[in-house]
Amino acid sequence: MIFYNLGPLVIQTADFNPGSPIFEVSSLAELQEPWRYGKCLAIKYWRTKRLLLGWWTGRHEDEDSALILALDGRPDDLLDEDGHLQERFHREPEIGDDEWSIVEVHDAAEVWR
Repeated sequence: MIFYNLGPLVIQTADFNPGSPIFEVSSLAELQEPWRYGKCLAIKYWRTKRLLLGWWTGRHEDEDSALILALDGRPDDLLDEDGHLQERFHREPEIGDDEWSIVEVHDAAEVWR
């Protein structure tokens, strides 16, 4: 995969499903600091290869909100009143700060789209 970051512009290659359209508008999300998000135009140039031409449109305030939106979650179902992850989501201290797990799965269909 090729990735170039030119200020607010992004050029990247990515693998997609073979049946995907030739042109498609999509979203971008960084899962590492500075947790930027944006839009891109995905152009198919081979069966499963795409060229992504995009631009960053903003930044998330913290890692939790970046991960929730990157995974297409609904923040109102995942966050409490203070804006922190609800109790059923927690970080495992022994795993490390860059991993998290789901504690309860019984209502996962309601939490994730």
